[in-house]
Amino acid sequence: MECEHFEMRFAAAIEGHLGGDDAAALAAHLAVCPACREAFEETRGVVERLGASEWAEAGAPSLVAAVSDRIIREQARRLRAGAIVRRRIVNVAAAAVVLIAVGLLAGTFLGGSGGKAYADDLKPVGEAVERAKSATWRARYYMRFLGPDGRSSKWVRVVNNNQRSFYKAPGFYRREDLGESGDVHFVAVEDARNRVSLELRPQEKSGTVRYLAESGYSPLGPFATFTEAMKREDLQGLGKREVAGAEADGYRYKFFAEGANQNWSYEFWVDPKTRKLVRGQVPGGDIFDLADIVPDRTWEPSLQSIEVDGIKYELATDLGLGNSSSLIDEIALDVPIDDRLLSLQSPEGYAMQSVAPAAVAEADVIAFLRILARYFQGTFPDRALEFNHGPEYERFERVERDVLAGKGGSEDDVAMVEEMHRWWREGLPGPGPLRAFVTQEVEPGSWKYLGDGVPLGAKDRVVCWYRPKGSRSYRVVRGDLSVEDVAPGDLPLPVAR
Repeated sequence: MECEHFEMRFAAAIEGHLGGDDAAALAAHLAVCPACREAFEETRGVVERLGASEWAEAGAPSLVAAVSDRIIREQARRLRAGAIVRRRIVNVAAAAVVLIAVGLLAGTFLGGSGGKAYADDLKPVGEAVERAKSATWRARYYMRFLGPDGRSSKWVRVVNNNQRSFYKAPGFYRREDLGESGDVHFVAVEDARNRVSLELRPQEKSGTVRYLAESGYSPLGPFATFTEAMKREDLQGLGKREVAGAEADGYRYKFFAEGANQNWSYEFWVDPKTRKLVRGQVPGGDIFDLADIVPDRTWEPSLQSIEVDGIKYELATDLGLGNSSSLIDEIALDVPIDDRLLSLQSPEGYAMQSVAPAAVAEADVIAFLRILARYFQGTFPDRALEFNHGPEYERFERVERDVLAGKGGSEDDVAMVEEMHRWWREGLPGPGPLRAFVTQEVEPGSWKYLGDGVPLGAKDRVVCWYRPKGSRSYRVVRGDLSVEDVAPGDLPLPVAR
């Protein structure tokens, strides 16, 4: 667990958000752990690639949010499903493509031998995908149903949520949500570099222009989940299989997702003749076996159970990431795309509204810290930015499911679920407003959390401090959630100046 603890902090350290004792502890650990040193340098390589890209010039989101949070949290937000979270099934658009730096911070690798040879062989495949100036693909999403033994699974496609996507460099995306008859009922166009999106509902002739706190797409491209997996030296080869009427070579990347406290995997298939990516899925076939898809059935929120060959299967609701899955295919690279499809101009005759990005203030952070402490029975947790890591991830899943289903929950549980959903609706990755506040309002490296075990109301104990951008003094938050300005030399611990 010690290595996993430090892996969760790699991105923060590289970007300057890790300070004081945390930075010193990480340095000491890297000095004695070769495996973590290698992973840390690999993470740094991702940072350098991001920094060298046009995204950096356009003010791309913080690496902490883009990597540390998105690796598992973004997938959890978008793939976690059930009738009680219908909103996130409908908006699961980029689930298979937003994850970047695959597995670097996710947890323990579970791959077999031979991975380096696979990675070397796949290098030109991945580079061709990353160089592509345009792309189109199809995505479908599935809900999981469990048999009486709790292990056997069936998968049912989500109704009215087939997706057709378009990409054009640098950073323009279009997603069309299709009904069962092929009609387009929702369109989302995004300029990911400038963090502006246009959402259209053709049937209602209405739309929304959103100015985003951060993009939902990876700065490494639409297929980053799979191109980054291609570089792993612990890939598993799956042999050959027919995919879309032609023979393809399969590969799987398996790991333990510490943040979600479960095994996870990514899988992709490559045409051996053309050396092109032809299909990808999340999770891989060790969890999401395509042979278990129930044909001619679709899922909607009212469907809670199905019967297959006389066996009843119940909708999975407590498997975290494993409740649902995504499958992408019909991938085409460097294809002509009409620029009009990627226009952010509002169509004539549509009723439009504009939504600004969420503005996070200190008062929002204080309110969230109060809810956080109460959620942990009146004591601040060991972490704030990753409070729902490991087993706590599963706990929040259970609490959220029960609260949203109206099955009870304490007042503090309800408050936490409502607060998390409030900020998700604002387009922030979470937890609550914390990460966005640290990224947007705090001088890099100055955030320090000391709340582990501090009772709510303890005015003589420090929960956290930070230095607002442009300020010389620090804001210190105490256990009673009072806040005061403190000079650097008066802080309980020394800080870099």
